[in-house]
Amino acid sequence: MQPKEIFRFQKHHHPIAFLPYVLILGLLFIIFILNYKQGTYLSGWDNLQTEFSPLLAIKRSIFGVWQEYQGLGLLAGMGHASDLIRQIPQLLLSKFLPINLLRYFIHFLMLFIGSAGLYAFLYSVILNKFQEKIKILGSLSGAFLYLFNLATVQMFYVPYEPFSSQFAFLPWLFWANYHFLADSSRKNLLLLILINFFSVPQGYVGTVFFVYLMIITFFFFFKLLESITNLKKIIIAVLVIFLVNSFWLLPNLYFALTKSSVNLLSKSNQMVTNDNFLRNKKYGDLENVILLKGFWFDNVEINDKGVMDYQMGDWVRHFRNGYIVYLGYIIFIFSLIGVFFALFNKNKNLYPPILIFIVSLALIGNDIPYLSKISELFYRIPLFKQIFRTPYTKFAFILAFSLSIFYGYFVSIAIKSLKPKNLLFYIALPLMILPLIFTYPVFTGHLFYPRVKANIPQDYFEVFKFFNKQPSHTRIANFPQYSFWGWTFYRWNYSGSGFLWYGIEQPLIDRAFDVWSRENENYYHEITYALYSGKKDLFEKILEKYQIDWLLVDYNVVSFANAKELYWDRLIKIINTSDKIILKQKFGNIEIYQTNLVNKPSKFVFLAENINSVEPEYTWNNYDSAFYWLSNYQSNFNSITATDNLYFPFRSLFTGRQQDELEFQISQNSDEYIFRNFIPPKYAGKYLQIPKIEYEEMIEVQSDNSVSFGNKLPSLYLDGESIQYKPSTESSSMVKLPEFQEGHLEIKVPKQNGLYSYHSDTGRSLFNKTTFNCDEFNQGNYNSQNIEKFAKEWLRLFSLNSSNCFDINLSRLSHKFAYLIKIESFNQEGKSILFTVRNKISKRNDIEVYLPDSKYPVNSYYILPPMEEYGAGYILHFDNISIGREKSINFINSITVNPIPYKFLTALRVTNENILDIKLENIESSDLSIYHPNPSFYQIKLLDNNDFNRNKTLVLSQSYDKGWKAYRITKNNLIISLFPFWFGKELKDHLKVNNWENGWLLPTTNDQRPTTIIIVYLPQYLEYLGFALWLLLPVTFLFVHKSS
Repeated sequence: MQPKEIFRFQKHHHPIAFLPYVLILGLLFIIFILNYKQGTYLSGWDNLQTEFSPLLAIKRSIFGVWQEYQGLGLLAGMGHASDLIRQIPQLLLSKFLPINLLRYFIHFLMLFIGSAGLYAFLYSVILNKFQEKIKILGSLSGAFLYLFNLATVQMFYVPYEPFSSQFAFLPWLFWANYHFLADSSRKNLLLLILINFFSVPQGYVGTVFFVYLMIITFFFFFKLLESITNLKKIIIAVLVIFLVNSFWLLPNLYFALTKSSVNLLSKSNQMVTNDNFLRNKKYGDLENVILLKGFWFDNVEINDKGVMDYQMGDWVRHFRNGYIVYLGYIIFIFSLIGVFFALFNKNKNLYPPILIFIVSLALIGNDIPYLSKISELFYRIPLFKQIFRTPYTKFAFILAFSLSIFYGYFVSIAIKSLKPKNLLFYIALPLMILPLIFTYPVFTGHLFYPRVKANIPQDYFEVFKFFNKQPSHTRIANFPQYSFWGWTFYRWNYSGSGFLWYGIEQPLIDRAFDVWSRENENYYHEITYALYSGKKDLFEKILEKYQIDWLLVDYNVVSFANAKELYWDRLIKIINTSDKIILKQKFGNIEIYQTNLVNKPSKFVFLAENINSVEPEYTWNNYDSAFYWLSNYQSNFNSITATDNLYFPFRSLFTGRQQDELEFQISQNSDEYIFRNFIPPKYAGKYLQIPKIEYEEMIEVQSDNSVSFGNKLPSLYLDGESIQYKPSTESSSMVKLPEFQEGHLEIKVPKQNGLYSYHSDTGRSLFNKTTFNCDEFNQGNYNSQNIEKFAKEWLRLFSLNSSNCFDINLSRLSHKFAYLIKIESFNQEGKSILFTVRNKISKRNDIEVYLPDSKYPVNSYYILPPMEEYGAGYILHFDNISIGREKSINFINSITVNPIPYKFLTALRVTNENILDIKLENIESSDLSIYHPNPSFYQIKLLDNNDFNRNKTLVLSQSYDKGWKAYRITKNNLIISLFPFWFGKELKDHLKVNNWENGWLLPTTNDQRPTTIIIVYLPQYLEYLGFALWLLLPVTFLFVHKSS
């Protein structure tokens, strides 16, 4: 095909060629009428609810690298800035449309743009040589399939802007690139640039953009094979892609290189990543892939009647009709015939879609014999496996796009061969409406999930107004906090990742952000321990540590698993008995409290003088004993001498994640547990402060209520030598450490048995367990049996598309004690065992983890810290889960539970001097003048220059990140402020304060000139660079010819 021919439609289009656009628009209008629920917002699941405050959203996108509003602040892990291109027209639309209609309108607009784009692509590129009526009918058939297929249905069922953008602009991107390579005129280059700009919002989910890069590379590859003269055009097209997207792409690549592990290792991803892959694989067989059915059909939630049901329940029931399924097979076969016709006719324009079809089919069909070998090849690449853990959401539209192309091509070939021609319309019409029949529930109001058509109460908009009047640089903690999943259910028909932050400028510490930030997740572990253990003083300490100004308590939040786990009564008790928390405002079921704390930064900045230095840093913890006893502290210091330090050997006894993440070592013998950790040799000659003996931690209660005390005290060893100390129940004691070389510290804790313990060998309780299937929606095979392996007897659990469960009820265990749970197990095949510890008072899982997937027997250790003083009872729950056709086989040998001296272990510390009390320091911000115009920039004027000689630390209340840099400048103007790394002197001592925020030790100086400190987040300059690169786009026009 000659370049002029492929573009001829723009000059000599047939008048009726535009009627299909009108038809598609009219059809979508009917669907809108049938699916819109008056007065509702399209809200829920993952969504970008930026219409609540469009200008705020635009500001956040322009300064989109550091996400200040997300909890404690974090490096953007998604392409947040990319949404800027969608937000600007949304701002204009908000002047004409009611706020609740905006998301409805935008998603329907995306449906129209995408289906119209598929029509245009078929009409002008693929079917260009066919007769006019055939082109129109074939193109319209392909457009209808692109609009009415199960991939589109599922991806729009819970609409998410990046996916909607991909659907809308994928056909237009190929349309523009095909035309540009056929005729590289300035007009076509301008169209290419504009369409690339419009498609930018797909980059919000970076993997969606990278999928596009992959498939457009296939296109460029084939075009290069056609002619080497296309190389220059391809380079220009690739350059356009980079320049247009660089403002969000460069920061996203920075995240991928420096922080991607944070997302992969987050608690929720640890729990769900493998499940997601297996659910994709469950629907990766030939039957489901042909129909484009994905794992959405496997999701279950509480429906509007309060009953657990499939999320796509109406669609599940629709496909129980065998004729509908056969109709799906027919559509796929017709598309497949279109592929064969393309190969037979040697249509070079269809070679790229053929490769796209094969690759997307293989990656989604990862359980299709032979074809799955392609996906296995891809998944051998570690980065690919990490990025595409849920291949359906990334490749569903790609497969639908290619199928629609070949369906339109098949229809065109079929009607071209018809004789007589007057039957053309009567044959084409059934082929066009087949996809509409296949997705008929769209016309009965089931395009969207009922729960995303939400009646958001007016109270929330009153909350938005309230916080708009408060200082924007304050921090909000929302409650309840009962689950790490970052998924919230409201009584007014909402389930999703949340929406409050789209209408509130202040940072909100919500669980939705934990997957992008270790600090956010660790706050959750700390605040939930404080709340569910009923410790008011610890709760207040955590508010101090994270400098929380507001509590937002929302009684509209519900838990369908168990209402008790919300723990409203304990939360309100803590709030009502605290003199540091004051009710400020109430809007319906929402209460807003203001805190009155010591730690009061100004615009997230404060000065701290002579604060303690603490080692070691921890990664995960639910009880920060250092802050509890000392208040503010700093760590990871370079210029501070060891004599200033405190060292907590067992600072973290947290076991709520994977076993290989424990920050201590533990082993056992027949009589005792041995806790091990390390004391650096620099602490030789310092003092080990041994806490007072908590009487209740050391007693052993027998079943007859008799008590023994004294013979269960811990013993201490350093490098194998015993550390002698005098136990006291009244006060702590100090022991001077000897000189040592290695610093191996051991705490030997005698095993306490009796009433508050459990051993599975007693009465063979483990091997007599009767298991049950605890998944009512997957009723596959399961069994359990006792088997001899590794010279031991094991309980073998087998599951296939089921959950094989059993419980151990420990109703006598008092919650005021801490316990060590030991489980010996190994995994033979499939998923390892899900282990939870259910608190019988709160009805919440205090521990929820997967046991190790080791193929050999291992001991796993889990610590339950002291909870409520008067509570009692835990349930150990074991769940052997199989998803789809993947078997799960696991073995358990023994389970033991014993009390441990938790307070004793966590309070152990090495100090500089023989002192028992440490001075606590307050903070100050009155000596600072702070200018903070955007999340990545702080200008701080020190009103007293002597602060540089007072051992003060400048603290930035944002999550610690090496990208934060502080510079001292003595002259101040716009250029110096914008580029302090060129004109200022960097403060080198970048510290971690309170194990989560940034600090800089102010150096000693004799310079008495007025001083300003500029703090910048350097990666933000990558986005600025991307904006600057837009200026190169006009240069590309110099390398193409003028439009003919």
